[in-house]
Amino acid sequence: MKKIYLSLILMLITAMSYGQQELQMSHYLFNGMFWNPGYTGSNPYMRFTAMYRHQWTSFPGAPRTGMFSADIPLVHNNMGLGLQVVSDNIGVSSMNEVFGNYAYQVKFNKKMALGLGIRAGVSIYNARLSDLLIWDEGDVEFDTDIRQMTIPKVGFGAYFHGENFYLGASIPTLWAYDRDHELNIDINNSSFLRRHYLISGAYVFKLGKDVILKPSVLTKYVKNAPFQGDLNLTVGYKNMAFLTFGYRTNAAAIAMIEIRPIDAFRFAYAFDMSTPKYLRMYGGTTHEVMLGYDLIQKAAKYKSPRYF
Repeated sequence: MKKIYLSLILMLITAMSYGQQELQMSHYLFNGMFWNPGYTGSNPYMRFTAMYRHQWTSFPGAPRTGMFSADIPLVHNNMGLGLQVVSDNIGVSSMNEVFGNYAYQVKFNKKMALGLGIRAGVSIYNARLSDLLIWDEGDVEFDTDIRQMTIPKVGFGAYFHGENFYLGASIPTLWAYDRDHELNIDINNSSFLRRHYLISGAYVFKLGKDVILKPSVLTKYVKNAPFQGDLNLTVGYKNMAFLTFGYRTNAAAIAMIEIRPIDAFRFAYAFDMSTPKYLRMYGGTTHEVMLGYDLIQKAAKYKSPRYF
């Protein structure tokens, strides 16, 4: 059994290195800046969000991710600045990130705008490879630990939004550089990382005075990895409680709830149940929580509720 667990850890590390390299969060619905820098400053108030995800809880060395983000609109809500801090751990490896975001909101009228944003920062990787149990003694790939491997990154996103909809596209890591590659504008030559292409959209249908229905989708593509899509349906009541059911292709069924007891405070919980049989055999369940606070001044409150 110990060998099985160690094999699973190695599989997780390999998947992180060569497959879906960008972080995954079910609560992207409630924190647009997580996947798209163009979202930065799109709300007319300062917003703070903290999230924590424990993936595949029954697996030893399973992924654990913590994140904090904050953004603020500036210059009559025409620009936005943001900060994002991430800590991600999987098996014997860890990654810590710090990013700064900037977005400019091109306004078409009072309700519609296009946010064009960039993010820039660094990821710091560590891996205690010497802690692994190796079957092939003398394998040089596992002789030396990875310590403080610092990789600068730049990403881009566009976020078109209105009162009842949004449509966005982003490349979270447009360019990166690591010390084992040459300095090159082409990310394929400058880093082991690969570009991920994300497209997302949502629309709000009002079912009477107090109830809304919000279908949404997020698609993810990276070369040499399976295409993945998140399909979600949210029911909201009085802008105070939101219940979401979703499906992530070839990965998980998802249930989420968000509660806003007061205008400024947000709490959400998500439960993912893995759909692949090989994950369910080992109890592949995932828990995720989110806390948010919006610094809303009374004079700046929108007459219409915010759904994104």
